[in-house]
Amino acid sequence: MKNLLYKELKLSIHSFFFFLPLLLAVLFFIPQWFYTIVFMYLFWITVPQVYSSYLSNEDYNFIAMLPVLRKDIVKSKALALVALELTHIIFAVIFAVINNRLYGIWNFSLDPSYGLFAVGFAMYGIFNISFLPYYFKTGYFFGRPLITGTVTTLIFAAIIEYGVIKYEFMSTLLEGETQTQLISLFVGVLVGIMLTVIAIQISIKRYEKIDR
Repeated sequence: MKNLLYKELKLSIHSFFFFLPLLLAVLFFIPQWFYTIVFMYLFWITVPQVYSSYLSNEDYNFIAMLPVLRKDIVKSKALALVALELTHIIFAVIFAVINNRLYGIWNFSLDPSYGLFAVGFAMYGIFNISFLPYYFKTGYFFGRPLITGTVTTLIFAAIIEYGVIKYEFMSTLLEGETQTQLISLFVGVLVGIMLTVIAIQISIKRYEKIDR
């Protein structure tokens, strides 16, 4: 499993995709913007490129020749995706701090604060549970799973952004007192972790059923 994960991070996934989040996080310099979009570039750029490279490089044909368990294949690819997600979040945190220094905390939509990252963790958890189990039904085709995961996450983000603008209780939860925001962040992280763990477990069961 450790060696498979190393293969993913060093061979299967180009190092550019770990640098890309730094470039995308610069979008936090845009004042009065929907900053949840920064997290979504993972679905629009990175995932399509990475998973198409699996096909073009015949990644699964190579793995099939190795003495590895299918569950370890799923875990290594899922954890590599999580590593990419965490990279996006880390750089987003850095530039959100810079944003606050430049413009102040207030924003028309969701503020670049703890609440935003609560939503970011939840978004990635929702994407993972929408994308990974669907993808590992075949472990090959990624188009429909990607569309499903992207649309599901977009709907969630749109509801949150609209809710923060429209409803005071949502604004209070995600943009209110620091203590409330930290509670929201804890819940968001917990939701993201739980959904990702469930997604990996379902993906393992589905991939082990594939007749190759």
